[in-house]
Amino acid sequence: MCAQRKLDEVFKNVSTPEDFTRVFFGSATGTWRVYPGLDEADCGGYETRFRNWYIASTSVPKAVMVLIDVGASMINKDKFGGDVFLETAKSATRELLRTLAPSDSVNIIAFNSINATQFLFPPVTAQERPNSSQNYPEYTELQAKLDELKPDQTHFEASNITAAIDKALENFDYIKRPDALKVIVVLTDGRFAEGSVILPTASLAAAKTKLFVYDVSPTAKNLTASFTTKLCKIGGSFINIYRDVKNPLYAMESFYSFTATLHHRLMNTLADFTYKLDEFSRFNETVLMASKPAFRADGSLIGVAGISIYRHMLKDNLDEIRTIVNQQQAGRKFDARTMVLGPANCTIQLEPKSVYVCGSNTILPPNRGFCKHMDGTSNIQDRSCLHQTCRPPQPQPPPDTDNKLISIFKIVGPIAAALLVIAGVCIAHFGSTFYKRWRQEMEAIDQNNLELINRPPPSEGSIVNNEQPNPEGSSNGASHNLNDELK
Repeated sequence: MCAQRKLDEVFKNVSTPEDFTRVFFGSATGTWRVYPGLDEADCGGYETRFRNWYIASTSVPKAVMVLIDVGASMINKDKFGGDVFLETAKSATRELLRTLAPSDSVNIIAFNSINATQFLFPPVTAQERPNSSQNYPEYTELQAKLDELKPDQTHFEASNITAAIDKALENFDYIKRPDALKVIVVLTDGRFAEGSVILPTASLAAAKTKLFVYDVSPTAKNLTASFTTKLCKIGGSFINIYRDVKNPLYAMESFYSFTATLHHRLMNTLADFTYKLDEFSRFNETVLMASKPAFRADGSLIGVAGISIYRHMLKDNLDEIRTIVNQQQAGRKFDARTMVLGPANCTIQLEPKSVYVCGSNTILPPNRGFCKHMDGTSNIQDRSCLHQTCRPPQPQPPPDTDNKLISIFKIVGPIAAALLVIAGVCIAHFGSTFYKRWRQEMEAIDQNNLELINRPPPSEGSIVNNEQPNPEGSSNGASHNLNDELK
């Protein structure tokens, strides 16, 4: 959704307040964007790839044969505990059925090492759905047989793809539209492709049949050179889709890109128009929806963009508009018999699609999202690899008293130590000075006392009358007391 944010300005220019319309874009990934917006409850479950307007812009008349590998190895699952390979293939088939256009034909063929069994005869024809209803009554029997499908646990050889393709080609003989595109979709773990494979290339080429082989397993296959050469000669594809199997319609993007490209060439610059009951707002009325597919530079499908025009805005002109649209589309009839398939249509991808690799100065966001600051670029790698300006803030530790005390001690400790050193120096200095002075005074007192001891005693009268001068440095009282002690 964030990757589509730049569409908002375009949407605002197209949808004016004076003439209410809804502008929308449905991505090949399954997300979508609409303006004016809707409440989350209204748009959360809206799967664009099942809708009439999306199908109309990505389809051509076609017959699709889905070949499901039920060999013994299809009971395996990846080491991370994902679905059994066969269950993955069944889920992808259920999704594919819902994307077929009205009048498309379809059948399912299960194959193992000894036989290939078609579900129904003749193939089923997809029905018109006025409002993209989720009910598909024409597929009831197909769905029931699909649900019952189990991997073969009695034959352990690689499955026989040749027999399955031959069975699919037989089904094409019963398609009522000879101009329809013929497509074979194989869902497998790819084990058969590592051995000796005989592809009926002449029959496939004669029937102008496009072959897609989708490997749902996590391991890369070692295809033989012979198989690869033959596959590309008829414009076939072998693609490992393990990375995206949880989103099977996106995993099979090459199939939808192929049909959408054929449709786009047929329509040239014209838009597709569908007249349906409005499905994503509260206006319960018929709406005219104009839509066109959008592609990347490499030709892969990005999605479908369009605009919805409500009937009350058209007033009495709806029939006139329908006539004009039909006239524009007159003569634009698709005919697969003129199609040429060759190496230019071949795709070989043996390993699961890798995620984008970020450089040493970047990181991937935890949710595999996009960088808001990188909206100006169309390079998805730039958007998904976070630079310094787009790094998420580092979480701060919760308050911790012990940590605070440690921090305080780290700051106060050196200061206190310095103060103690200074105090010690001061005490030592002043203590030494005081001691020297005290020692000098004590020595002086001792000297005076020694002189007094060695002096002869004065006469009795001088002591009584206090006529004798005082010794230097003594007081009268001190001299008198000392004489008293000597007596």
